[in-house]
Amino acid sequence: PNRSAIVALIVELQQTIGLTGVKTFILKLIEDSVRFHAASKPMSLRHLLLSGGIGSGRKTAAKLIAQAFHAIGLMGTDNLNEVEVNPLERIPFAPGRVNLLDHASLQK
Repeated sequence: PNRSAIVALIVELQQTIGLTGVKTFILKLIEDSVRFHAASKPMSLRHLLLSGGIGSGRKTAAKLIAQAFHAIGLMGTDNLNEVEVNPLERIPFAPGRVNLLDHASLQK
């Protein structure tokens, strides 16, 4: 785990308004990563589905989760892959990254 990235993420979490469930998830993820690292055990990525109405913070949550995965060493980058979706085509996911499907693109 990258200690300075974790500290920066915790500061950002403290400054972020709302998203209590996401903050709790990320703090637990950091705690688990420290425990796994101390035991020399690998962690694996989790599949997540973030849902909510317009303005609920899905994109902010996805960015914070990407930062967390990067800070604890699960991903090589903290970049968020924002995917435009065409319902008639295969969804272009980027392996090893947090992929955000914007539901607004589904409604076009």
